[in-house]
Order: sequence, then C-alpha cells, then structure tokens
Amino acid sequence: MTPMPKVKPWRSKKYREWISSLPCVVCNRQGPNDPHHLRVRGNAGTGQKPDDCWCIPLCRKHHNEIHSLGAGTFQKKYGVDLNLCLLMVCQEWIKKVE
Repeated sequence: MTPMPKVKPWRSKKYREWISSLPCVVCNRQGPNDPHHLRVRGNAGTGQKPDDCWCIPLCRKHHNEIHSLGAGTFQKKYGVDLNLCLLMVCQEWIKKVE
C-alpha cells in the first residue's frame, strides 16, 4: 500500500497582504491589519498554522485579544461569527480574482 503524500500547506504572501489591507472584522479599523488564521475542525495540528485561506483581518488589539481569550469567548464578547467573517472574506477574494 502506498502511503498518502503529505499535503503542503497553502501559503500566499499576496493573499496575506490583501487580507492585511482589509478593515478589522470587529471594529472596522482600516489596515494595515493582522491576518488571523482561524482553526476550524482540524485544519492544523498542535503548533501548526492553518493554511492562509483560513485568514481574517483583525487589528492588532483584537488579534492579541483573540489569542488571549480564545475564539469562543472572543466571539461571545463581540457578537461576531468568525466563520461568517471568513466566508465574506473568501467571497470578496473570489470577486477580486474573477
């Protein structure tokens, strides 16, 4: 039996720079902002960063806060759905590249 090849994570500097140019999904602060990589159902192992396609823009304040609070508490505090934010960011990227 042939072992499955390792899948190389998708990294794109151009995409991360574009994410950085977007307003923060929480406070709408204009960029440059930090691309925050969302962890969704096993898209990265412990100590590994998810692919760049899982990024949303957060200002530095909110990026630091999501790491200190955790995603669940962060979403409750700000009433924001990070998965919906990710979907909206992806839709904007698709419009941009079409």
